[in-house]
Amino acid sequence: MDFLKLSLFCLLNILFSGEILGQEVIGSSGGTDSTSNSQVTWSVGETIIETATIGSIDFTQGYIQPIFLIVSLEEVNSSNISLKLFPNPANQEFNLVIEGTSESIFYLRITNISGQLVREKSFTEAKYTVNIDELLPATYFVEIVNEDGSYYNKLKLVKTR
Repeated sequence: MDFLKLSLFCLLNILFSGEILGQEVIGSSGGTDSTSNSQVTWSVGETIIETATIGSIDFTQGYIQPIFLIVSLEEVNSSNISLKLFPNPANQEFNLVIEGTSESIFYLRITNISGQLVREKSFTEAKYTVNIDELLPATYFVEIVNEDGSYYNKLKLVKTR
């Protein structure tokens, strides 16, 4: 009997309250931020999942999107450093030639396609030869960074035989 009374009360409340329900998206906001070598652009929208109007008063219930996704990333290299990697594909060794700098120390990292580090070295020469004879034939990534971190480059290397 109590359940029937509660159901009837709820039904009458909905019918006679003049309530209008809807769903909408309200204003999005966002922005852009950048540094000397990167830029991030974002947008945020708030989805209203319920709107109720009683007389001249509007009530809304919503949520702010809880997920932050980077949908694009552009690497900006502002230095005049030029990097050449050859031959590619390589069999036993490859050469790195760095031009446009008088920096003394560069760091080399070679990772496999899964991101596992397979080689890490530092070098000071403008032309540096890297022996890869012991690596298995596969695709690798060669990362070069200078001592102060202002230059970074990541190249793909294919190892044959």
